Amino acid sequence: MITPADRVVERILMDKYHDHRSARHSDIICNHFILDLLQQCPSLADDIENSRVQYQLNVEVSGLTHKVDLMIYEVDGSDDAPTLDRARLCMENKSVITAHGKNRRNRQSDLSDFANLLQARKPEAIVLGHVLVGTGIQYVNIPDSVKRKCQILGVDFERDVLPRLSSGDQKLWSEFGAKPNSEDAAFKTIEMMRSLPVKEKGFTHELGFDYLLIEPVFVDNINPPRVERENVFGINIDSQYQEMLMRTCRAYTSRWHTLVG
Repeated sequence: MITPADRVVERILMDKYHDHRSARHSDIICNHFILDLLQQCPSLADDIENSRVQYQLNVEVSGLTHKVDLMIYEVDGSDDAPTLDRARLCMENKSVITAHGKNRRNRQSDLSDFANLLQARKPEAIVLGHVLVGTGIQYVNIPDSVKRKCQILGVDFERDVLPRLSSGDQKLWSEFGAKPNSEDAAFKTIEMMRSLPVKEKGFTHELGFDYLLIEPVFVDNINPPRVERENVFGINIDSQYQEMLMRTCRAYTSRWHTLVG
């Protein structure tokens, strides 16, 4: 099946590189997920069709330093603003592609804070997490290194560099320099993400995620990116994404749809 990571890889191929400074990959993940969920979850589709709930991307909420990537929330016709008090489902997306050693801890902390806030403010809301983990042992940092070097050297990035990215042009390594990841960087990142609490099915009183999906991807901005379906992490990407959709629908139906029936 097509997973959110597939859509991100498609976008990287279109843009020619992964921009870790941009939020557009998170938007791609949310849009793909919500469309799949609507197709597989009649109770949610019915609530959307009958204007009981809406969904919105990049919602600002008090208590978080960043926006909630996806929120499905109740509406009553008089005030359709998304708030945590109205939330039925919230989803947070993170990626650790570059500088695993520094970023894995920060991203895990972000996810933990997100789950803790939801538990405190709306414990019955469905809490989902999605993490892209890069498997490359080196990469070229385009936003921070390559573009800056092009400016210094007077190189036309759009004309002379961009078409060569994600094409397999190995000369780019020596021209712009590689940023290393350790051989076991992806293992350590996935291990840390797996330490985040995930609830037992249907246990709304527990702290943690209702589902946390980890998708390994190969991205180094030199070679073509790919979703790592054949991986050594024990992750069956397709079946786990399908399970995420099924468990989310089951949780939504049992917690919310019966309340409006």
